[in-house]
Amino acid sequence: MTRLVECVPNFSEGRRPDVVDELAATVAATPDVYLLDRTSDTDHNRSVLTFAGPPEPVAAAITRRLTIPTIGIGSGAACDGQVLVLHDLLDIRPDSDFAPRFVKQFAHIGAAMRAGVEAYATEVRSRAYPASEHTYPIDADQLAAFEIAVEAGASGADNVLADW
Repeated sequence: MTRLVECVPNFSEGRRPDVVDELAATVAATPDVYLLDRTSDTDHNRSVLTFAGPPEPVAAAITRRLTIPTIGIGSGAACDGQVLVLHDLLDIRPDSDFAPRFVKQFAHIGAAMRAGVEAYATEVRSRAYPASEHTYPIDADQLAAFEIAVEAGASGADNVLADW
């Protein structure tokens, strides 16, 4: 079964039929792409072309004609840029056998990431992390002064920590 996409671009051009004709001709000249409808409104300077076809030639037709970049996701290499979700690109999705057709996995780091997060969570829960080598030291005199300030603040005094 052939997949089709329908495009209904709305152009800011409705007063110059020659420009709209050129846009429509570009679409109509693209193999496997069918121009289904064309309307123009001179009062609002708008035109709408409706066309359909397989994703790759449709994206190619649009990209050839537009002066702004096109970004595709599963629409073929003719687009100016591509979108690929980072989780798919690096295989860091939850365990699943499903991946859309357009996904190419450039690295398989999902299992390593899950193992790292699980190890981190285990150490945090058991209070093994952070260990003293992962914290910043404080001078004993500064710690004593800080503890006095905390106690004074806890007793309802003004915010002595702001001055500390």
